[in-house]
Amino acid sequence: MAGGRRTRPGTWTEARVITALQDWTRLIGSPPRSYEWAPASARVLGRESPLSRLWAAWYPRWPSTPTVVRHFGRWNHALSAAGLPLRRPSAAPAAGRAERIELAQRLGAAGAGTADIAAIIDVSTRTVRAYLSAGRCIECGTYVVTAAERCPPCAARRARPPERPRDEVLDAIRTWARERGRPPTQADWTAPGDPRWPSYVTVTTHFGTWRAALEAAGLRPNRRLWSHEEIVDALRRWTREHGRPPRQRDLVYGASGLPAPHTIRRRFGSYRAALDAALDLAVRT
Repeated sequence: MAGGRRTRPGTWTEARVITALQDWTRLIGSPPRSYEWAPASARVLGRESPLSRLWAAWYPRWPSTPTVVRHFGRWNHALSAAGLPLRRPSAAPAAGRAERIELAQRLGAAGAGTADIAAIIDVSTRTVRAYLSAGRCIECGTYVVTAAERCPPCAARRARPPERPRDEVLDAIRTWARERGRPPTQADWTAPGDPRWPSYVTVTTHFGTWRAALEAAGLRPNRRLWSHEEIVDALRRWTREHGRPPRQRDLVYGASGLPAPHTIRRRFGSYRAALDAALDLAVRT
């Protein structure tokens, strides 16, 4: 549907979809991309173009992306049936799972339907439903597509007995504070490092939260309150220094000068939204 116009059920058959794909290719000079026949998704992806607006203006000359996928299963299957060159999906399975989940949730928040999203990122509708309900592991920040609070690796580590006793953990926290002049942060003990320091999981298994562990050691949590602008500046600075944007694993492992993943999510809703803001500002300046 476009602009409130609908086609009657049964209008589009496999043969007519193939004819429409070939018609577009003759007119434009190249096969359509899936998001060009789903303008709302094109806007969310930041890829709205004259071609997606052309599809909307001339609809129902060409069917919608969900209609094509309903008949052929996958967008590229339809192109193959029409004898046309294949086009890489806008978020192909080769992309990281986190990126696909973030894209699915952005599309869903913008009102895109499950079939639309499945066609755009080239996965099944069942997978899309799992992506839309995915949350974040409360320990490492990776996506969890079940009702569990922790991802399987973190849950498995939690199930094992703590690798060090409670008193030893407290001694390690105090030793760190004496040597560094400050209490350790979550990021300090998330990444593998000096074997003297217990892991983040060991600490939180004993004390529940990082803050509670520091207080039990007689220390005051050293928490920085990041502003929206400071987060954007930190992401831009990292990008300039390393020649690439930081990945989420850089945040999880406490890369120098970057806020923690939960801090970014609290300010921006998602890591992708923060990165988009930082890179957009970098381009404009």
